[in-house]
Amino acid sequence: MVSTKFLDNEQNNSNIKTSIQEQWLRSLEKQLKEKNLKPLYVQWFCTHQCNFKCIHCGTDAAEKNKNELKTKEIISTIKDLSELKCEFFIATGGEPLLRRDLFIALGYAKNLGLKTGLVTNGFLVEKYKKEIAKLELDSVMVSIDGYRKKHDIIRGVDGAYEHAINALDVFTDINIPVIGVSTVILNDNLTDIPSINDDVIKHGCMVHRLQAVINEGRAKNFRYKPNVLENVFKFILDKRKQGIPVECDEGFGYLGPLEEKLREYRFFCQAGYRTFVILENGDIIGCSALDHPELCEGNIRTESIKDIWWNKFQQFRDRDIWYKLLPQKCKECRYLMECRGGCWVHRVNGEYCYLPIAKNVAEKYL
Repeated sequence: MVSTKFLDNEQNNSNIKTSIQEQWLRSLEKQLKEKNLKPLYVQWFCTHQCNFKCIHCGTDAAEKNKNELKTKEIISTIKDLSELKCEFFIATGGEPLLRRDLFIALGYAKNLGLKTGLVTNGFLVEKYKKEIAKLELDSVMVSIDGYRKKHDIIRGVDGAYEHAINALDVFTDINIPVIGVSTVILNDNLTDIPSINDDVIKHGCMVHRLQAVINEGRAKNFRYKPNVLENVFKFILDKRKQGIPVECDEGFGYLGPLEEKLREYRFFCQAGYRTFVILENGDIIGCSALDHPELCEGNIRTESIKDIWWNKFQQFRDRDIWYKLLPQKCKECRYLMECRGGCWVHRVNGEYCYLPIAKNVAEKYL
């Protein structure tokens, strides 16, 4: 059992963290009121088209959406983001490298002073090495969900793993400052994660992020088997003790006693405050809840992105609205202020609280 001393320390730390979170929230509210609040990073789901057939794809990506933004539309939007002093502009998808004007858009963003990033499955990176090198990207993230043949099966394409590893080598060769790998935790890839981690670190990965399945798209009915995430948390704890750069992503929400042991940063859902998503058709959402069109904040084809930024996102910014949307068990939780309902995307899809698992791991291993 967890020691009394540990529980006492946890309670004391909780009070301190609550104060810090409240100070941070008040600071963001003040910036918003004074119109000094800037988006930290904006994701652009640039296309619905994909060359893979991943079994857990949250976007259900396949064919190109006929209503995708035109080049001039995204260029205009990037200009507005620059005027809002957005820091990061990240292209994802689908597979971004299938979009013909991707390099034009990212190059334009870079020229305006935005930091740029790319999320890719890696399959086309070698083909577009010269174009990517010219972009001088600030960060890249390669998706790898299984070890060798397992990855190919999960992704539905032969050679997917080999191309992903080769993409890491390409990014290392052209000196991308931050090279990351993202692995979605599934029920049947748990034993692959140590091998994936060993391999990607050898090929230039600077941070290996493990993330929970979002119950959308093809993964709508996915549920974890018992002990899967407990074993993942234990793996991360062990690796981080060894100084190996692996962490859980923000999708796990607030993790109580493990909060500062499983990642480099303290959880705080920044949807609507420091980040938002531009979908391929121009819709704006706080974060990538793609199965819920009713949560759309507006569309850049009919509204200014500046107006959307300053006047929408009330479900995140208005405390009364935010509180009413929470499940009752969140309202009664001692960690409410630190957590604020956890990861928004996971909450709206019904899988949102991993705190009990974190507590169980803390009892066993801390």
